[in-house]
Amino acid sequence: MLIAFAHTRHYGRHRVHADAGVIRLAGKAQDAQLRRLMARLAELSIHHPPRPAWQRRVLSAFLARYALGWRLLLRRQPEAGRADALLIGPAGVFAVVFAAETAEPATGDRSSRRLPPGSPREQASVARHAEEAMAGIPVLGGRRLAGAAVRLVSIADSAAVDPPRSTGTLLSLDERTLDRLFTTDSPRLRRAEVQQIAEEAARRLPDHDLVSIVDEAPAPESDALFDADTAHEAARSRAVSGPFASWLTFLDSRQIALVERVYSGPARISGPAGTGKTVVALHRLARLARRSQGRLLFTTFVASLPKVHQRSFEQLAPEVADRVEFVSLHRWARRLLGERGRPPTEDQSAVENSLARAWSRLRADGLESLAPLGYWRTEIDRVIKGRGLTSLAQYQGVHRRGRRVALTPDQRAQVWALYEQYQRNLLDHGVHDYNDLLSAALAEIRRRPLDPPYSAVVVDEVQDVVLLGLRLLHALVGDQPNGLLLVGDGQQQVYAGGWRLSDAGIPVQGRGEILRTNYRNSAGVVDYARKVDAVNQVDDLDGAAGFALRDVVVAHPGGRVDHWAGPDHDFDPNLVAAVRAIPIDDAGDVAVLAATVAETRRMFRALADAGIAVSHLDRYDGTQTDTVKVGTVLRAKGLEFSSVFWALGTVGDVGLGDQVRRERAEQAERQRLVAATRARDYLWVGRVTAGDGPSAA
Repeated sequence: MLIAFAHTRHYGRHRVHADAGVIRLAGKAQDAQLRRLMARLAELSIHHPPRPAWQRRVLSAFLARYALGWRLLLRRQPEAGRADALLIGPAGVFAVVFAAETAEPATGDRSSRRLPPGSPREQASVARHAEEAMAGIPVLGGRRLAGAAVRLVSIADSAAVDPPRSTGTLLSLDERTLDRLFTTDSPRLRRAEVQQIAEEAARRLPDHDLVSIVDEAPAPESDALFDADTAHEAARSRAVSGPFASWLTFLDSRQIALVERVYSGPARISGPAGTGKTVVALHRLARLARRSQGRLLFTTFVASLPKVHQRSFEQLAPEVADRVEFVSLHRWARRLLGERGRPPTEDQSAVENSLARAWSRLRADGLESLAPLGYWRTEIDRVIKGRGLTSLAQYQGVHRRGRRVALTPDQRAQVWALYEQYQRNLLDHGVHDYNDLLSAALAEIRRRPLDPPYSAVVVDEVQDVVLLGLRLLHALVGDQPNGLLLVGDGQQQVYAGGWRLSDAGIPVQGRGEILRTNYRNSAGVVDYARKVDAVNQVDDLDGAAGFALRDVVVAHPGGRVDHWAGPDHDFDPNLVAAVRAIPIDDAGDVAVLAATVAETRRMFRALADAGIAVSHLDRYDGTQTDTVKVGTVLRAKGLEFSSVFWALGTVGDVGLGDQVRRERAEQAERQRLVAATRARDYLWVGRVTAGDGPSAA
């Protein structure tokens, strides 16, 4: 026979054992299913070559999981650069290659029996063919299988002395480690999806055989609980309402096209919240990593976000995860300077003191009457230093995008004097601020480029990166094909100041993409978010008209938004009651957000005192826990939760001019938009109607 079991195993209610080289199933599966499977194997044995005993045992282990939802497609004849089999099940889709072997040495020395896996070029050929064969297979709900979700696995004879090691694009296993294929904390595919993918793959690959058991008598239509349309809609709803991890298997046709597109230079992917920009970026990273041997970089301005997406990428493409760096931009710059023997001296209190001393010494009535020190801190950070300006003449001529307070030439000269005194104070303290890190790192890269360079760099939430940071990231890869991918949404910029990509010298003409379908948020949440007046000057990140959230197509129906308003002393008990109303099993997918650190401290304390398990959002790394996450909206950038509770504080604007109040209000609205669109299904908005909003007291 084609396949023989080596020993008896139990899988759920089915018992599988060996007898005279054939398959027997005991229990409810035996009778008709056994006859059909045996007949199918007899048919396949005509077309398939004899296999070594260890390969038959491996295939037996695959088929033994048929009752658990796994399906196997076998290639009829071996072919160089092609997988020997496709294995599809709850843990995903695997292209299986049997490691080559030599004849048994006459000396009995078995150490050289198994040859090493194929060359990187051959591995890439196998991976590419498998991805192209499987990419785009549709499932119920209108989603399609993503090519990057297909993993390449090499399986060797366990008689080899040294256990196989995963290298390059391969996940290397043997009989002893096969269980790694079937183990998953969160199944990617449901059984119906597995069967649908397997059947479509069999149609696409005529040189493969699908080993399956087909029920002879379908269930009577009159007894069906749901009609076909209802079942389709239910599957569609499940497909688009899952957490971020479930997005790693399926994409829509537009997203797949962006994953597979070859860009001749830097590219930009924009789109409103929830349209899957980061998912596309992770799939592109996986695709590029499997087709190259160099390092790749995923970075962003938000310090806590890279570790979350690193965990997602390790689920998507674990065999290449060690070649993709996930690190925040400032941490990366700090590391580079340390490696180059120029470790920066950082002391945030000394930085704040340097600015306060400069303000105390040089403040003029012209600036103090316009805005408080905090406004000018942002002016220096995001406009002057963030843009890498080096002279008053440059500052006099720059367009201060997003800044509402108009400045005369004399006032700009006063701001420049404040900046220069601040820099002298930093030098006296011997410390650097965040922009100094980026400036020093850019100078280092220009002096001595990385060797070897990165194969590709992906920048997420790019709208929040300062212009100086963009220039640094562009310098890492230049304009090489597929080298730099910028992902962001101008409507979600939560920091003051703005830019255009052309300001950084990054050409993306003809390589700008927009995603327009929201797969994250329910219709109820989107309806609320559409009413948020999130004005922004970044547009589509290069000056053209942007695509706003109000224009998206919403894929996920339902959802609910609740509002609470009342005096400050009633805020805490109402927040606690609302959080407690969430089922306890769902607590790990809940976030409580606010605009300021003081507000989050208050809410954290209120929830903890009420006996609710809470954790700090800035320590969240994507690991599933049963705690409610509490943090600022800045730390929630790029994340998503089933339920979000948002404390809508009022903007403290006493004594501020009209233009400063307007700028702060616009920034608050953008933060409200970001907070609301973190919620998939439920959003609670609490607003204090008296006083200054939730306070730290």
